[in-house]
Parts: sequence; C-alpha cells; structure tokens
Amino acid sequence: SGYVTIPEGNTTRQIAERLESKGITSKEDFYNAVKNQKFDYEFLKDAPTGENRLEGFLFPETYDFHGGMSAEATIKTMLSQFDKKFTADMRSDMKKSGLTFNQVVTMASIVQKEAGSIAEMPKIAGVFYNRLKIKMPLQSCSTVQYVLGKTKPRLSIKDTRTKSPYNTYLNKGLPPGPICCPGTAALKAAIHPEKNDYLYFLAKGDGTTIFHKDYNKFLKDKDKYIK
Repeated sequence: SGYVTIPEGNTTRQIAERLESKGITSKEDFYNAVKNQKFDYEFLKDAPTGENRLEGFLFPETYDFHGGMSAEATIKTMLSQFDKKFTADMRSDMKKSGLTFNQVVTMASIVQKEAGSIAEMPKIAGVFYNRLKIKMPLQSCSTVQYVLGKTKPRLSIKDTRTKSPYNTYLNKGLPPGPICCPGTAALKAAIHPEKNDYLYFLAKGDGTTIFHKDYNKFLKDKDKYIK
C-alpha cells in the first residue's frame, strides 16, 4: 500500500501492471472492472467499448492507494481526478471548438506521446489538426506502437501496415479512442492548439523538434537527422 505514481502517457495496460506490481489489485480484476463496471461520467459517453474503454481517462497522478482496494475503487479515484482536472473552462472551450471529449482526449494522447517537451505540445497539436483538416493521414508512430503493444525506436514499413483502426498510417482521421492517458498540458494543447501552417515535424533525437511546411525540405532534414 502507499503512494502509486501513474506517469503521464501510461496506457491502461501499464497502469494495470503497475497496480498489480504494487500489490493494490490484480490485472485481471482491473480489466474486468474496466470492461464491465458502470462508470457514470459525461466524458465517457462516446468512449469505445471493451478494454480500451477507459484509455485516456485514468488521470496520471500520484495516488494514495492501499492493498485490498477493489479495482473499481482505484478506477473511480482516477476517473474522478480526470473529472476535476478537466475544468469547466476547458469544457466550455472544447464545446466552442465543436470537439467531443473523445476527440480531445484522443488528440491529447497522441500529442503526449509525440511531443519532446511540454512547450512543443500546442505546436504539435496544431500540425495534427492541420493534417485532419486536409484529410491527410495523421501518420503518428505512437498509434502504431499502441497497436503493437510495445515501443520501438524505429517502425518498419511492415509495422506501419499493421491492420487496426488505431493505425493512423492506414486510416485517415483520429483513431477510435485515446492511445494513452495524457496529462493536463497535453489536454490543454488539444483544446488550444497553436495556429500554424506546418504539416510535418521531425524529432531530432535530442528532445527538440523541427517543423516543416514543405515535404521535400522535411525529407532532406530526415536524411540529415535520422540515421
């Protein structure tokens, strides 16, 4: 028992594993609760069903959990934290943008995984919204890693062809739901993206990112920085 930290960007699966390793609740009980318990929150209205149902909504935070807590109780604690952290202002700004909870949290989850730093998050959100606008695939490596269930430094061509509604190389638009549990900064970036006209970005590998409007310039940089 004691304090359990859920890091930003963890997936439901990682959270279940963490709670089991700390002796709070078993993975099996956790997934059972995710799939079958009724959690009555407005933000879950259009969430997917099954074991991805709460992906994105288990708020990353340090919790005071104790062994022998029911899985349902740990989940309710994380969901009520999300409910608190997703403020009334954020909700009204979201509605003004015409976005749903599922769209915002899904975008935030991609931004959480793709951004090298918090400062970059609104800019990266801007790039992804620009792609959505022109019906260009998001092509987020993180969505493919979510499908694969593991993080790889480089995806192969075969990886990017993995059949799944979550694969944003194969499917246009946002995936059906979030790919991890984003923190406040990523949620805010998804609601208030930077207005820019970039379509491409490239992580240099040192925590910084280069942004491009032009595909050919992007490719040149890609050759330069990605070995």
